[in-house]
This record gives sequence, C-alpha cells and structure tokens, in this order.
Amino acid sequence: MKMVKKILLGFAATALMFGVFSCKMADDEEKAMGGTADKPTVEYENKNNENYRCYRSTSFSHAGAIVKVIFENPETSEKSKMGVIFDLHKNDKDKNAVDFYIIGLSAQSGSDVSNFYVSKFENVTDMQADNFGTKLENNPADETELIELAPGQRITTLPSKAEDGTLSYYVYYKALKEGDYEYAVLDMTDAIAKTLKAKNLSISSMPEGVTVLKSGTIKNAFTAVTDDSKLPQNKIGCYAMIPPSTKLKGHWDFFDTYLEAEEIEE
Repeated sequence: MKMVKKILLGFAATALMFGVFSCKMADDEEKAMGGTADKPTVEYENKNNENYRCYRSTSFSHAGAIVKVIFENPETSEKSKMGVIFDLHKNDKDKNAVDFYIIGLSAQSGSDVSNFYVSKFENVTDMQADNFGTKLENNPADETELIELAPGQRITTLPSKAEDGTLSYYVYYKALKEGDYEYAVLDMTDAIAKTLKAKNLSISSMPEGVTVLKSGTIKNAFTAVTDDSKLPQNKIGCYAMIPPSTKLKGHWDFFDTYLEAEEIEE
C-alpha cells in the first residue's frame, strides 16, 4: 500500500536534499549547465546570434536560502548574467508555464553598466524567448520590474576578486510571515557564510563581517500566515544568460536553505 509522507529535512539531510533531481524544473537546450546538485555549474560559449538563457532548479522546495554566485571568468564574461530564481512554481492557469522571482547579477563594473536587477515573471512558457517571452505575440509572459536593470540601480562597489581571479556574490532571500519576501546581495567570506542560517538572517541587522551591497523587500507577495511552517515553499533555481560571441563560466554554492519539505511515496 502506498503512503504519502511529508519529510521535513534538517541540517543532517542537506546532502540528500541536493542529491535528488527527480522533481526539478529545467530549461537548458544547449546543456550549458552541469555540476552537482549542491554545486551547479555553467560553461558555455554562445556562437549564435541571440542571447542564450538557461536555468535548473533544486528538486526540493524552500522558503529561503543563502546562495553563492561565482563568476569564474569575470574579465571576459562581459554582459553575461548569473542569478538566483526563487518562488519557482507552475502557473495556476497553465501547467506548461512557470512563475518566479529572479535576482540577476553580472561581473561588470563602471558607472555606465547594468549589473543588478530584480524582477517577477509570470506565465513564462518559453525561457529562450526574448526577456523570458514577454514580447511573444501569443500568450506572452508578464514581467514586474522590482529593480530595473539600469546603470542607476547598479552595484557600485563590487566584491574583491579572489586569488584565483573569480568574483563572487552571496544572494539571500526569505519569506516572511507578513506576506513579504526580503532579499539581499551580500559580500562576505566563505568562513562567515558557513556560520549563517537563512532562518536567522535579517537585512536590518546583518552580522559583523557581512556587507549589504543591495537589498529590498517585496511587499504582499503572498497571503500572510501565522506560523513559519505555513510559509510558501517553492523551488530555487540557478539562472544564466550568455550574450552572442561571449563565453561564461561559473558555478553556484548552496550554503543554507530555510524550510525544506518534499512529499514522497513509499
């Protein structure tokens, strides 16, 4: 007889959580993304005439996370973007469409560059289409620009490059009982990141050694709840965009997640 159990995964089960991909969402026709479940990678040289986009999600669902985004070739990645998708789920009206929030980043610096944005996308049916399909004539996706991709919204002081030449950001987000999401792009060391829990973080009181590069709150993102266990838990995704005639190499490290649950049958 089959029974459905909800498994609430704690810290000890983190390896298992990232090792299962049977329920993941993905869109990567060129197979640019690889790596392991807890350290996805991207390596792709775009020889086509259009931007190439790809994403892959975790198989489990969460209400928050701390994710390190690493550009391995920041000097030559140009306008390429790497980012974190969260609240990724099937559209309520179209099972072939998805809705999500995205925090996008680039390794570019300078007063005239755009290296940071936050948007909400709904009814995405074609990840490869221009701007996730918002310009499609039939059944276009909807975008709500929370932070516009523009020079005036840029991260003005990028994190220092590591000794190996890589450039990294840490992305934090968390669902709040009031019905909001808070998010931040952070600069810190791995040693500090390993001590942090998304559950305990707040953009209003970050620990010593953590620099907030950008932050914000997404108001009225979902219906307010009275208990943490009732917070919305949806998938997290790793996202990359590579412009024509450009090569991007990088990876993502998951340092922590907040609330993880998966229903399995046995």
